[in-house]
Amino acid sequence: MSQVKAAVCAGILLMAGMAAAPARADLLFSNPGTDVACAAGCWASGGSPDYAFRTWDDFTIGVDARVTTVTWRGVAFAEGLNLQDLDTLSWDLGFFADAAGTPGAELYTANIADADVSRIFLGTGGLAGTTVNYWEFSAVLPTEFAVAAGTTYWFSPFSNQSDYYPVFGWSGSTGGSTFQTLLTNDSTYVRSNNRAFTLSGVVPEPQTWALMILGFGAAGAALRRKQAARAT
Repeated sequence: MSQVKAAVCAGILLMAGMAAAPARADLLFSNPGTDVACAAGCWASGGSPDYAFRTWDDFTIGVDARVTTVTWRGVAFAEGLNLQDLDTLSWDLGFFADAAGTPGAELYTANIADADVSRIFLGTGGLAGTTVNYWEFSAVLPTEFAVAAGTTYWFSPFSNQSDYYPVFGWSGSTGGSTFQTLLTNDSTYVRSNNRAFTLSGVVPEPQTWALMILGFGAAGAALRRKQAARAT
C-alpha cells in the first residue's frame, strides 16, 4: 500500500473512531427551581375547549454541544381545587431560534407521550390560595438537538391535555424574564423570572478532535511528498 493510501485510510479510520467514541456526558445548562410556586403567567399547556398558553425561556451554552436530555419543573393548578394531578396526554418539547430577544423560528420539536416522560414528586406548596403538587419532569430526546457555542436559543415545554384545567404551571427560577403567548389569539406577554429547566448532553472529547486533525495532517503530508517526488 502506498504512503498516500495508508495515510488516507488512517484518516478515515480516525474519523470513524470519532463517530463511535463515547462523548463526555455533561450538564450543559441549568436554571435551578427556586420553589413550588410559579410567578404569574407561567402557564404552558392547552386543551379543548379553553385557552392554550405557550411559554419560552432563553438560554446560551458556551460550547458546541448536542442536547440529549431535558428536565423541567412545574405544578398542576386549578383554582380552589387542591392537590390536582396533570391531565397531560403528551409533551411538545421545542427549541427555537432567537429573534431580537423573542422566540423565533422553530428549530426542533419532539412530541413525547406522557408515559415516556419520567416524573419525580417534589412535594406540595401554595399557589393563589390553592395547594398544588410539584414535580420534576425529564425526557430523553428522540434525536439530539445541536447547539452552537454562544448562540441564544429558546426552550419551551408544552403540556397537551384533553382539557385546559388543571393547567400546567412551569415553575420559576431566579432573575430574568420569560416570553409567553396566548395561542388562542396570539397575544404576547413578557413575564417576570426565568423558568426552572436543565439541559444535558454531550460534548466531543478534545483528544478525539486532536486525533482527527493529526490523521488529516498525515494524509496531507504524504500527498505533498508524493507530488514532490513526481515533480523531480
